[in-house]
Amino acid sequence: MKSASVEVTTVNKSKVQSLTAPRVFLDGNSTARKPEAVLPNAEGVSLYNTNPGEIMCVGVLSYQLGSCYFGVMFENPVAVGELCQMLGLYVTADPAERDEFYAIIKSRDPSAVLQRLALFGPDQEQGISVNLGNVTISATMTQGTDCRVRVTVDDAAA
Repeated sequence: MKSASVEVTTVNKSKVQSLTAPRVFLDGNSTARKPEAVLPNAEGVSLYNTNPGEIMCVGVLSYQLGSCYFGVMFENPVAVGELCQMLGLYVTADPAERDEFYAIIKSRDPSAVLQRLALFGPDQEQGISVNLGNVTISATMTQGTDCRVRVTVDDAAA
């Protein structure tokens, strides 16, 4: 049976603050490489796979940066083209919202700190960006059943 995977590279461009307290919210999938805290001017890589019988690799990877929390949501189907890939970003200063990142990102909220992108077409890379105060988070996602997401965190205050 076919499977799908998502590799997430998280780049921390902050000069002084680490990305801490990584959390993963998965929907019936497995973590092949767990996320770790990302030091200033460093990057970390995590990897997620579908379990047998699942039709999508779906989840949210979340980090804390100082008093902010951000989440990157990914949906990558086993049969690309039948279902669409999706990338989402959300950033908040409210720690209570962290447990709800997946539902928040999937919602229809037009907030400036929430961005979603449904991806179509082969061999394309699409990107989105969100801001909260001095923090800018951007992400790109490649096409295909073994896709790559690159998340870049800039903290202009540091």
